[in-house]
Amino acid sequence: ALGDFFPPGTLFGVIPFVDVSQYWAFIQERNLLLQFQDGNPVLGAVFVTFAMGFVGTVLGIPGARILGVLGSERVTPYPFNFIFRGTMSVIRAIPALVWALIYIPLGGVSPFTATLAIGTDTMGNLGRLFTDALEEVEDGPIEAIESTGANSPQKVVFGMLSQVFTPFIA
Repeated sequence: ALGDFFPPGTLFGVIPFVDVSQYWAFIQERNLLLQFQDGNPVLGAVFVTFAMGFVGTVLGIPGARILGVLGSERVTPYPFNFIFRGTMSVIRAIPALVWALIYIPLGGVSPFTATLAIGTDTMGNLGRLFTDALEEVEDGPIEAIESTGANSPQKVVFGMLSQVFTPFIA
C-alpha cells in the first residue's frame, strides 16, 4: 500500500535518492481537483455542487421564516415559542453532514440528499437569525396597528414583518 503513495526508493521516511518527477506524476494523476477526460475538463460536478448549495439554501428559507416567526416571543406566547426555538436549536446542533447521513435512506448517496441536508441546516441557522430580528422590532408601529382594531395576524404582518423586511431579505 505504501508503494502506491511513495515512489521507489523511499522506505519510511529514509530517502536515499528521490526523483521528484515521480511525486509530480502522482499529484497529477490522483490529487488534482479538476480531472480531464477525453481532453475536456469535468465541469459538470462543479455545476452540480453549486446547484446543490443554491437550491438547498432556497429550499431552507421558507421553513426558516416559519420557524423564525413562530419562535419569536412577540408572535407566539411564552410556553409555545420554545417548541419552535427548541426545534431550531436541535437543527442547528446537528451538522449538515449528519443530516446528509440521516437523509440517505430517502434518496441514497445523491445530490438530492445533500440538497436536503443543506436545506435543513439553512432552516435552523436562518430561523435563528429571523427570530433575533423579530425580537428587536419597535413597539410604536405595532401599537398603532393595535389601535385600529387589527387582529393578531395583521399585527404580525403589518406591524412586525414590515419592520424586519430588510434584515429578512439580507
